Amino acid sequence: EYILGIGDELTLAQSNDGNQNISKAFIDESELSQIGASEALITTRGVIGSTGNILLFGLGNIQAANKTLEDVRTEVRNILIRNGLAPNFQLEISDFQSQKAFITRVNGSSEIITLNNLPITLKELALSSSLSASNRNLAIIKLTRNEKEFRFTAGQLFDLNAPEITIQNNDQIEIQVISNKATIIESVVGSK
Repeated sequence: EYILGIGDELTLAQSNDGNQNISKAFIDESELSQIGASEALITTRGVIGSTGNILLFGLGNIQAANKTLEDVRTEVRNILIRNGLAPNFQLEISDFQSQKAFITRVNGSSEIITLNNLPITLKELALSSSLSASNRNLAIIKLTRNEKEFRFTAGQLFDLNAPEITIQNNDQIEIQVISNKATIIESVVGSK
């Protein structure tokens, strides 16, 4: 599950009913048409700052870094109930900025991938770099994660029995492709 971090933006939408309290949590449809749908909701956005806190209108400062979205929703719900308000709100991530992976290609191009709540695999990144199983031993993919280095050929990565590798925060991926015109030399490692 996605862990919130510094730079992520959250959007909070909550009811703007003046009589919004726990005893009257829902707006009657006739009242909604009288006050108008745009006036029935307050929407506010906030970015998780360098201290890990986010300031949301009407709620105050909330610690959000290193928490899941559900953890922050629970805290917002508790604040609204503690203030005597009905917990009629929606809280979503509107901009993902805290988690990134880095891709470097042999041709010198580099790319920063912003990670979000949808997992992305190493195979998907390789495919976006125009690699396929047909590159077999002509492409090497190097993944550096937590100071450990893992190397794969395109053939190994696209093997049907290969495990799915999900990209994580601060992963560094290098993709090297050898020209099809190169001569492939196979040799056997001796006993020494």
